Amino acid sequence: MKHTYDNGLRIAMFPNKNALTASMNIFVKAGSVYEQPFQAGISHFLEHLMFKGSKKYPGDMLSRNTENLGGYINACTGQQETVYYITIQKDGVEETLKMLVDTVSNPLIPEDEFLMEKNVIIEEIKRHSDNPTNVFFDEFIEEMFIESDVRKSILGTKDTVSNLKLGDIFDYYHDFYTLNNILIVISGNFDEKKSEQIILEGVSNLKKKSKKVDLRLTEKPRPHKDTVKKGRVELSYLLGGFLIDGIDTDEIYTADIASAIFGGGKVSRLYKTLKDEKRLVYAVKSDLCPFEGAGLLYFYAPFEEKNLDAIKDEIHKQTELIIEKGITQEELNIAKASIKTHWIFAQETPSEIAFNKGTWILRNRENVLDDYVRRIDEIKTEDIRDFFKKHYLRQFMPISALLPQ
Repeated sequence: MKHTYDNGLRIAMFPNKNALTASMNIFVKAGSVYEQPFQAGISHFLEHLMFKGSKKYPGDMLSRNTENLGGYINACTGQQETVYYITIQKDGVEETLKMLVDTVSNPLIPEDEFLMEKNVIIEEIKRHSDNPTNVFFDEFIEEMFIESDVRKSILGTKDTVSNLKLGDIFDYYHDFYTLNNILIVISGNFDEKKSEQIILEGVSNLKKKSKKVDLRLTEKPRPHKDTVKKGRVELSYLLGGFLIDGIDTDEIYTADIASAIFGGGKVSRLYKTLKDEKRLVYAVKSDLCPFEGAGLLYFYAPFEEKNLDAIKDEIHKQTELIIEKGITQEELNIAKASIKTHWIFAQETPSEIAFNKGTWILRNRENVLDDYVRRIDEIKTEDIRDFFKKHYLRQFMPISALLPQ
């Protein structure tokens, strides 16, 4: 069941009476892209504070009661959404669903908890900044996304978080934790009618519409220079990539396969040449940052400093070979099999189903859920060649290196 109510709320249910567990995910379109400069980090900060008690379940009742029932509870914040989720044995669904909905609909956020958690967040920012590889990746994202709001830090900075007031938190909550901004997904063994009733009663106090924000999510390719940086690392690290179309386009199918062929596993182009044949890296992997508006295909590898120039030459060589000569049918078949297997695994458990399906429903891309395997099967070798030809130029694919001091 997938339903959008007159008030804008969306609920999606995927029942399985043979399952022993159920997973409840509440997606909120509140992430770093929605933040004003003085609010940097507020989405993540609010995610922490939501577990500090609600109107009906003060203190740590949500976490304590969920764990007492054998459940698992957590949350995560990204550039474009925040997700709260619980996985529980089937007999604990109704009680934990009531608690989770009340947590999102009626947070208390006492001032003492706000002040205490502010220090926790600042320490998290310090730990993140203290890790050179974290900073290395953050700076690469900022280099690639100059115009898009996805370049905004999820954690924020020490200064922005320090300057936030409790009123700022509540203002942001009321602006974005609204019915039209929320999607609730339940998967597994649960009673559909009771769950729907719990949700509708629980969110009845929320505002209907969120604050309108003019987002900048598009990004045009532009020339970049390779960079070399020094940091407190034992190994050298390489990071590079190029812009692609966003997750909101149908290029996602081709991009998945292109990434797998390029550096997705031990039979990929980069792994075979850089790791197995030439022994230039200790490992290599490519992946996607699937943002809306514009995405990124990137690759990373730990290596020895003396091999840097040879690695860069080989990466460009392999990319240009794909454009010049294309890929083999065998490469395409292996990539398709791997991707379809991962997709199937993502439909195996209630928690995976709820998160995976919710991610696409949130973006109004329900068709992906039904069409993914078919669309992957339809891709041809020339589609991969065209993908690299469309997006790759040497100057559009910078390669950065982080070397030991």
